Amino acid sequence: MAAFSIPSLPSVLRSDLENIARNQGYFEIERLLQIPPPTWEPTVPLSGLPMRDIEIARKLRLALLPTLESIDDRWLTRTEFEERGLADFMRIHGYVISARHWRRLVHRTVERNCGAKNWNRLEIFLPATKKAHRPRFKKKPTPGNWSTIDFLLSSFEDLTRPNRQELALFWDAVCQALCENNVKMLQMVRYLSTRAPFLSPTEESVARQIQRKVAAWEKSGRKLAGVIDRRTEASGSRSKPQIPEEFRQWLIARTLKCGGRLSQAWREAWQENRIPAEMAERYQSNPASKSYVPRLIHREIMPDVKRLSDLHIGPAKAALKGPHITRTWEGVPSGVQF
Repeated sequence: MAAFSIPSLPSVLRSDLENIARNQGYFEIERLLQIPPPTWEPTVPLSGLPMRDIEIARKLRLALLPTLESIDDRWLTRTEFEERGLADFMRIHGYVISARHWRRLVHRTVERNCGAKNWNRLEIFLPATKKAHRPRFKKKPTPGNWSTIDFLLSSFEDLTRPNRQELALFWDAVCQALCENNVKMLQMVRYLSTRAPFLSPTEESVARQIQRKVAAWEKSGRKLAGVIDRRTEASGSRSKPQIPEEFRQWLIARTLKCGGRLSQAWREAWQENRIPAEMAERYQSNPASKSYVPRLIHREIMPDVKRLSDLHIGPAKAALKGPHITRTWEGVPSGVQF
């Protein structure tokens, strides 16, 4: 019990105690002094918080513990008290904060302590209350008629960057599922958001893409041509395609085998389905002239074929056509020594 009775206390002190009791939910000062205050607990328990918040609380406890233990030391002035606290904070955290922010941290910790002076409780040093940390789970696709779309997606060479032909078949299957198999739009949007990483990152953008493709598909009479991406053709951009190194070496070897006839090697590449997909989309597989070879292919392949043709015939031929010095003695008198 207190050394003095409550009526004998000064009126100013009684008024302050009444305000404190009222703010903490007590009817009178006696209840405030007799009943210990409840222990402060965070909204989310320590087990539900991320490790980052727990580590912040541990460092703050190390920084504020000397200050809190000397909070009743009346020999320290306010300036000395703050200077020591700021120095402790700098020593633990490695950076400087303002005195105002430091006082805010001390005041928050003292309020959470509720007069218990148990400065080792980690909970009272936690940062502002946050929601519990929950692991993110991938959305499960909504059940529906996805067999054709699943098969197409599994056949893509690169699921993150499909080529134009793969995209056309994909959108044709999506439009058929929506318009002919009675699949709902919301189900399709949720399904594609989890299975097609090459589409937009948000469901709203995916829905707009589907609506545009369905409109174009309906306008073309529900044909595959309506969903083919023609932006490259419409833009007029005709940048030359890159020849894959593996196909380049194969075409050079086949041309040498055909006696230096690049047109024959090019036809055999079409017949054996060796043309890369990005080049097959650009060039014709059945030109009017069977000796047709794209200018780019001719310009890139024939110099290497000419350089290797002598070596392909044999080492002796390559040696004869290799680097040499031609000497002639015409115009040199006999008996002249060098």
